[in-house]
Amino acid sequence: MLKRTEDKVAVLSLDDLALNHLSNSPALKYYVDLEINLDLFFRVLWRHVFAVELVNLFSAVSGTTGINNLLQKLRDTDYRQPYQKKGREYLLKYPEFWNEPEKRLVQETERVEEDLTAKASAGLQAKILDVSGELQYSSKLTQEEKAEITRIGSELVNQKQMQDLSAVVRLLRDELQYDAQKKYFITIDKLDRKWVEDPLRYKLIRALIETARDLNEEIDQLKIILAIRKDLFERVFEVTRTYGDQREKYDSLCIKLLWNHKQLIDVVEKRVNQLIYNVFAKRSSIKFKDILPSKILGQESTKYFLERTLSTPRDAIAFFNYCISQAEGKSKISQSHVNRAERIYSHQRLGALADEWSADFPTLMDAANVMKGMRKNFLIVDIDRADLQNKLQSYMAKVEHSNLTGPCYDLAYAIFAEADNAEESLYELFWVFSKVGILGIQPEDSEHVFWSSKGDEIHKNDIAGKVKIHIHPGFYTAFSIRS
Repeated sequence: MLKRTEDKVAVLSLDDLALNHLSNSPALKYYVDLEINLDLFFRVLWRHVFAVELVNLFSAVSGTTGINNLLQKLRDTDYRQPYQKKGREYLLKYPEFWNEPEKRLVQETERVEEDLTAKASAGLQAKILDVSGELQYSSKLTQEEKAEITRIGSELVNQKQMQDLSAVVRLLRDELQYDAQKKYFITIDKLDRKWVEDPLRYKLIRALIETARDLNEEIDQLKIILAIRKDLFERVFEVTRTYGDQREKYDSLCIKLLWNHKQLIDVVEKRVNQLIYNVFAKRSSIKFKDILPSKILGQESTKYFLERTLSTPRDAIAFFNYCISQAEGKSKISQSHVNRAERIYSHQRLGALADEWSADFPTLMDAANVMKGMRKNFLIVDIDRADLQNKLQSYMAKVEHSNLTGPCYDLAYAIFAEADNAEESLYELFWVFSKVGILGIQPEDSEHVFWSSKGDEIHKNDIAGKVKIHIHPGFYTAFSIRS
């Protein structure tokens, strides 16, 4: 979307940055396991990545020619400020990495591995290396040995590296100011995917947020835009929290992206008219309501359709595509077409939701099946406990066989075993379901139903007493919900 209005836009692909090399590094796993603070190391890596992209955007010609032109300009310019000279020196020192930044990430990671063994004492080397000379984690390290590894880890990034990259950024800022009207944008999406293993992913995202914030403040003409789910943003700060952290300070950096019904309808209508143009090469302005039945199961069709999305264009388009598929060869979508499409969409959307949250709740889809056959809204206190116990038993047996477990399993076990915290665990399990968007919460003293998919804040203590549960209409058929 941004590329349609701006000409200096870089879209970074996490898959192209060789970040999986970090999660495969035995040395970094050592440091993460020992809870060594790698924040500065990760911020240097991100700063380098952004510097590369900015150099590419700034170059008049893309690719190798553009980089070479810039490097030649740097050689020919008589810089006077010390930071300008230092920035030029750094840029000229590693010319090959400005074309392929992933090489630099790999090189830095390999340096970490070499440092761990090269700087360790002979006795420590014997413990951390296996017979083949590969790093292996040992739980038998003494406190003194752990302290030695911590010392080595603290030297991963010296201040000179950060200073050099800061000089590069200041030099680029100066160069950009020659054309102050030009704006530069770097975007990163799909951070919720498992591009590296947890918990390294959370540490990398936290360093990414910090680096993007710093560079946006340092360079007026640059805007780094991160597309990140709200729940992932909160989870990152929860996992990486340090003493004195105040997550609220980061709220001013965020713009919430919420879609209303009119905007979702506009997206679907554009999809319809684009399909018509693709087939008939003819422009049209068909309205969404023109191709749907006037009512679906007694409800106004547009409202029925939108209520089954989680208020995102992706959901609206996916559901609509299933409707089109069911109505192939027909001039209009009928109620039976929508009903058949809904059965497919409901199961597919639940599966997609489970995939999105797999890092935090690996058994979410199986756990959510405890709601099968329930009414579309109910009080937690009215749940049939015998039926719930049977569902929990089936869920736990399946999970234990797969060796996945996770938070949902722990909560289910406490409920099933009727532990002291069983009631608290039951409410927390439904809080998890509300957090991911499977259901909405209506507190006892409120007429409003809170939906995370609509941007509502839902806290654990909101689910207590005679709280009313509303299963999201998008999952009625997946859970065989009763009216």
